[in-house]
Amino acid sequence: MDETGSGFRFDIEQILSEVQHRWLRPAEICEILRNYHKLHISSEAPAKPVSGSVFLFDRKVLRYFRKDGHNWRKKKDGKTVKEAHEKLKVGSVDMLHCYYAHGEENENFQRRSYWLLEQDLMHIVFVHYLEVKGSKASTSSARNSDGVLNSGMDGSVSSTFCGTGPSSPLSSAYEDGESDGNQQARSKFCPYPESPQAV
Repeated sequence: MDETGSGFRFDIEQILSEVQHRWLRPAEICEILRNYHKLHISSEAPAKPVSGSVFLFDRKVLRYFRKDGHNWRKKKDGKTVKEAHEKLKVGSVDMLHCYYAHGEENENFQRRSYWLLEQDLMHIVFVHYLEVKGSKASTSSARNSDGVLNSGMDGSVSSTFCGTGPSSPLSSAYEDGESDGNQQARSKFCPYPESPQAV
């Protein structure tokens, strides 16, 4: 685990459980993007990722990371995906670009793409898929196309940080420090093109 000057503790296990039921805070996203070299960068776009899935991409390597198989709400031209844009702050400083899209069939299913405003790091993109209910994220369990349970509020089911594999730098860097304790929530790091699966 890393300690940063901002006092934020980069705890990948905690983040893995949080992505299942809420959007991450700008400070958490900044830490992920700044520590991208410790994590696995996906080399191809996912195929219909489920709610709670997150990915890291390098826009210089994978230009079409948004081609994920989902049908997103379109602009009036009927061709271009309608994405809203905001700049997010950490404290009082603009830090992140955030682009978000809503599902065409299910407007509660959303995709948010984030990257830092810092010139040296703006090529790294963090993408989060989540089904929300009104202004709050969904707390119900979701099953992927294989019927595998992917999320839950009690923390006892698997979390999915997609785009990473069990032997990736992400799991080896963070599981070493966690191997002594008994963890209730288990995480599955799933490489693509395979589908997310429970542990």
